[in-house]
Amino acid sequence: MDRLFTDSPFLFLVLCDHSQDDQVKELFDRIEKEHGRLDLLVNNVFRIPPGGTDGLFGKFWEVGIDAWDYVHTVGTRSHYVASCYAVPLMKKNNPCAKGRMKRPMIAMISSFGGITYTFNVPYGVNKCAVDRLAKDMAVELREEDISVTSFYPGLVLTERTQRTVESGEWEKNVGIPLENAETPRFTGRGVIAVATDQNDDAMSKTGTFQVVAELAKEYGFTDENGRQPPSIRSLKFLLPAYGFDEETRKRVPASLIPDWKLPFFIMAQGAPPKSD
Repeated sequence: MDRLFTDSPFLFLVLCDHSQDDQVKELFDRIEKEHGRLDLLVNNVFRIPPGGTDGLFGKFWEVGIDAWDYVHTVGTRSHYVASCYAVPLMKKNNPCAKGRMKRPMIAMISSFGGITYTFNVPYGVNKCAVDRLAKDMAVELREEDISVTSFYPGLVLTERTQRTVESGEWEKNVGIPLENAETPRFTGRGVIAVATDQNDDAMSKTGTFQVVAELAKEYGFTDENGRQPPSIRSLKFLLPAYGFDEETRKRVPASLIPDWKLPFFIMAQGAPPKSD
C-alpha cells in the first residue's frame, strides 16, 4: 500500500498554518507551479482547544466559546478552505494521467464522533460537519469525476496520545485500554486502498463515511504490526474497552470475543458507558 508514495524519489514536508488562509493559498500555488496537478488531498488538520485534553472533556458552557473556535477554525473551516484550492488543480488533470488512481480524491479524516457523542459538544459537531462536507461536496464534484470520502479511524496511537499516557491525562480523562489502538499509518493505508480501487467505476464510496478497520477487512491491508485492529463498533473493541474490568480483560482472550458489529443507528444513540 505504500508504493504509491515510495515510487516517487522526492518527499517534501512544507510548514503551513491552517489558521492563515494566505499560507494555505501559497501552498497550493506552489503545488501548481512545481507539479501542475493534484490527485489526492487528505484533510486531517485539528487543533486541541485551550487546556490540552482537559479542553476536550469539559461541558460546553464550561469550555466556552474559544473551544468551539479552535476546533472549527482549524478543522471544519480549514478542510473547506483547502478543498476550495484543491479542486481547480484536480480538475486540470482529470482523469489522472499518472499512478494507480482512477480519479482525484479528497479524503476527510473524521471519527465516530461524527455519529455518536464523543469527548464534548465542539468536538462532535466538528466531526459531524466534516462528514457533511464530504457528503455535500460529493454531490457537486460527481460531475467532475472527483470523489470525496470521510474516514473513521479507531483509537489512534499518535505522538500526542503517547504523551497523554505518560502524563497520566489518558487514565484521568479516557481510561480506555490501548491494546486495540491503531497507528496513523493504518488510516493512510485505508485512504490509499480507496483511492486506488480499480474496480470502483461507480464511485460507490464517494459522499460516505468509511471505518478504516472495516476497510482493512475489505481490501486486505494491515497495520504496521501485521494486525487488523477491530472496528470501534465491534464487540471485540467495545467489550474490552467498556464492558470488562481489568481482571476480566486479562482472563478473556480476544479470540473468544466475536467480531459482531453494532449497527450505526445504535452507535448514534449517545455516549458510550463509562470505562471502569
